[in-house]
Amino acid sequence: MKAVMTVVAMMALATPASAQLGGLGGAFKQVQARKRQLDELAISESEERRLGQDVSAKIRQRFGVVQDPAVHKYVTLVGTALAQGSDRPKLAWTFIVLDTDGVNAFASPGGFVHITRGALGLVKNEAELAGVLGHEIAHVVRKHTVNAIQKNKAVAA
Repeated sequence: MKAVMTVVAMMALATPASAQLGGLGGAFKQVQARKRQLDELAISESEERRLGQDVSAKIRQRFGVVQDPAVHKYVTLVGTALAQGSDRPKLAWTFIVLDTDGVNAFASPGGFVHITRGALGLVKNEAELAGVLGHEIAHVVRKHTVNAIQKNKAVAA
């Protein structure tokens, strides 16, 4: 019996590692390839900021920006207080009041938050403004636009 065990042990040692591990080498290569694909889909924080700047510039060009510094200061103070309590307080948050009667607010990647003059006109108090800005901040914090871009890239790949 001891001789049989010795022969089995010697055969196991003589078998190539790939055969002993059941083809893990191929699985490892597949994992590496998948990781490369995911890395290509990743968007860095600086890329996110550049994307947000581009989107914000287009929105500002389309609607214009309110030219009242006091309005911008107020919106920025409320927005900054909220953003500092978010999961991404170190982003360079930018709050912009768009010069349109339309009632809307927009978030762009990288910390750009826009609210329209029309929406501000309907806001009754600071709490309502905080609700609108907080909603847009959440889009940036949760990277909703960035995730949508990554999904589109993954489908196209």
